[in-house]
Amino acid sequence: MLYLAFFRIIIVKICVIKSVEDALLAAEADADAINLLLGQEFPSEDFIDVKLAGEIIRHVQSNARIFVVTH
Repeated sequence: MLYLAFFRIIIVKICVIKSVEDALLAAEADADAINLLLGQEFPSEDFIDVKLAGEIIRHVQSNARIFVVTH
């Protein structure tokens, strides 16, 4: 008899990371992905500059994938 097991995979993505501290907290919480929002073309407090994005990327040493989102 063949049994099939179906697994649901939940992926946790943390958006609107705006500081190294936020990114480290997300990584410590085992987030699967961290989003950084760059390339501001409209008014929003969610964007960060390229220098800060680089700093965040250098500090996060985890299995979390870091995504750079531009608009």
